[in-house]
Amino acid sequence: MGKGLADLRVEMNNNSMVVCEFKKEMSAKDALYMHRFEEITTIAKQKHEYIEKKIELLLVSKKCKMIMRNDKCLDEQQEAMLEG
Repeated sequence: MGKGLADLRVEMNNNSMVVCEFKKEMSAKDALYMHRFEEITTIAKQKHEYIEKKIELLLVSKKCKMIMRNDKCLDEQQEAMLEG
């Protein structure tokens, strides 16, 4: 005949333990993955901010160069006017 009630309960408990262990393992992996995800996100944000600052500095540098060129052009024009 089939399994007895006690055997079925033991099998059910074993299955429950397997499911419980699987959940624990997945929770641990999820925690590890979330921690790693947070690390990667933090690094990505830092790199993004660093690149933004480099872009900002480059734009400021170019703007300063343009201002210096314009000032130089004005100085040359003023000299030409004084000479002429």
